[in-house]
Amino acid sequence: MTPHSLYETLGPLLKPFGLPYAGVMSVRRILYAGGRLPSYRPACPVVSVGNIAWGGSGKTPLTAWLLAFARTESLKAAVLSRGYKARPGTAPLHVRPGVPAQAAGDEPLMLAHAFPEAEIVTFPNRAEAARYAEACFNPDLILLDDGMQHLAVRRDINIVLLRPEDLEADWDRVIPTGPWREGLSALASASAFVLKAEAEELTRLEGLAWQRLENFDRPLFSFRMAPTGLRPLFSPEQGKNLDPEEYRDRPYALISGVGNPAGVETTAARLLGRPPVRHFDFADHHPYSETDVQAVRRMLPAPLPVVCTAKDAVKLASFREAWDSAPVWVLETEAEFGPSVFTDESFSSWFTRSLREVVTAKSMLSGGHPSWRKS
Repeated sequence: MTPHSLYETLGPLLKPFGLPYAGVMSVRRILYAGGRLPSYRPACPVVSVGNIAWGGSGKTPLTAWLLAFARTESLKAAVLSRGYKARPGTAPLHVRPGVPAQAAGDEPLMLAHAFPEAEIVTFPNRAEAARYAEACFNPDLILLDDGMQHLAVRRDINIVLLRPEDLEADWDRVIPTGPWREGLSALASASAFVLKAEAEELTRLEGLAWQRLENFDRPLFSFRMAPTGLRPLFSPEQGKNLDPEEYRDRPYALISGVGNPAGVETTAARLLGRPPVRHFDFADHHPYSETDVQAVRRMLPAPLPVVCTAKDAVKLASFREAWDSAPVWVLETEAEFGPSVFTDESFSSWFTRSLREVVTAKSMLSGGHPSWRKS
């Protein structure tokens, strides 16, 4: 039984429990906003990337886009992450390539590989992680990955991700009646909404978006995951990066352990011209073992290439011998923004302007001169 079918079956019975849960989360937000619960405000701008519902909505890809933005602008960025199922220890963990995925979490480790100039920190206590990042790295910008409900760190820009389901059947269905982590009032904290959807899907949902979100007076941007190429999992032994055109329309297998496996399959098919002949679909954040890899190898014809996501690659690379020289390629993607609602600005333009406004305000409050960088 899928989560949505479970909600449909049990939702009416559980609705009395969802209302008090939403109320508790609303009171919690009010207590943080009023200073009744302690929160930490870093000296540099803080951008939260989070969602109203649990599950995959594109938080980490959007965080990666922001890290690429910081790289382009020569801003030193630090990412604070819980790291799903991560075991960083009793102190904040500075995540670098080579740190075990079990300690760092797969997504923080993926970001550390992709953005070596950024500082990735994993720790459940975000306020302590923020203090650690400031003391050790003096960042120009802090990103809270999956930060919407982590109110112990004050944020200057609050980006709230939505899924198409959040505007449709899941609208305001709070745990345990649905996947929402907070009630409808929490959306008022958003600086902008970002919907992971193709342009055609946004067109279909635009009327509903006006109905649901117009009163919040915030822009709604859309994005999709665009494939940018393939790279060898074991470089350089498997040679140079693959030209996707050489493999276009040829058979391949896909392995993934993500929140939206159908989305990964769509992205791979867009790059390679056809869906995979076999998709080994593991649970999100699956802790791969050598047994898993050997099982996949046994079920595949020997010459068939295997494609995995960058998130899975940081774990699958540990089992080099088990792959037994099989061609394994990593699907590289990036967030690609599409149409928007309630604004004519692009996401890039909106974010650049919003961040400049935050920097100017912080500089004026501290008696300094407004500038892009904090120094």
